[in-house]
Amino acid sequence: MLPVHVFSSAEASLRQTLEEEGLDAAKERIVALALPALMLVPQRAAPKTFASQIGGDPWLPPGDWPGVPLTGAAPKAKAKPAPAPPPAKAIKATKASKTAKAIKEAEPSLPYGLVAQIPIRDLPRIPGVEFPPRGTLWFYFNEAAKPMGAVIHSDILPADLVVRPRPDAAPTFTPRAVRYEPILTLPLPGSAAHSKLKLRGADVARYERAVDKNCAAHSGVQLFGHPSLPELSAKTAKGADVISQLGGKEGKDDHILILEIDGKSELGWSKPGTLYFAIPRDALGKGQLERAVAVIQR
Repeated sequence: MLPVHVFSSAEASLRQTLEEEGLDAAKERIVALALPALMLVPQRAAPKTFASQIGGDPWLPPGDWPGVPLTGAAPKAKAKPAPAPPPAKAIKATKASKTAKAIKEAEPSLPYGLVAQIPIRDLPRIPGVEFPPRGTLWFYFNEAAKPMGAVIHSDILPADLVVRPRPDAAPTFTPRAVRYEPILTLPLPGSAAHSKLKLRGADVARYERAVDKNCAAHSGVQLFGHPSLPELSAKTAKGADVISQLGGKEGKDDHILILEIDGKSELGWSKPGTLYFAIPRDALGKGQLERAVAVIQR
């Protein structure tokens, strides 16, 4: 893993933004609530070797392509059912993780499409975030499936992984290699974290401008941190709906963002929207990635 000090330049940039907006008096409180995150900056080409990527075909351990039983698929209006792949079983979990329990063993299944492949060796240490020390994370999504997404971890060595072409019925997302850019993210107005700042008067508008400026620098694909869009804030109308779908409680941020991809990304969504992968706060530190859920908000 890369050292934690890679976030020092991000902190300097954030401090400069706060000073430019006239938030000197509240600056230390704001910086203390900022969360480190990684911006996944898409490159022009698809990856040619095992590496961090969004979309495309993943490098997988032995096993079958993850999906859910067709009986768990959400109905599609005015659409012909997709052809089912051969009978499949889930990828087996390794000793380091039991997350494959999130993928049900199936007969004919509705396969997921790969959203992101994250080799943990590529990640810096992120203060306050505990995730498996080695291996690879895969993020999968299919809006027609229930559950519509899953996060899988395996600690199998890269030498034992092979490229697996997606099944015909799986969603297609544009393949892109990515590079990581460390950033600091701010709690959005209306979130539980934001309420701790207790801003008053002109500082309220100044903080909103600082948040807008900070979010404008994001690529649309973010790993960890505060969400860059308001839909995951429990105190907004849309946010309360999303938190409800995630199993949280209105007015309380019970889930930690793992991955966020908005409509500005280069994955090639069929419709505009923001896709969140989140996990209950108590589950991340325990490595219980099978408790991660995916929600798309439009």
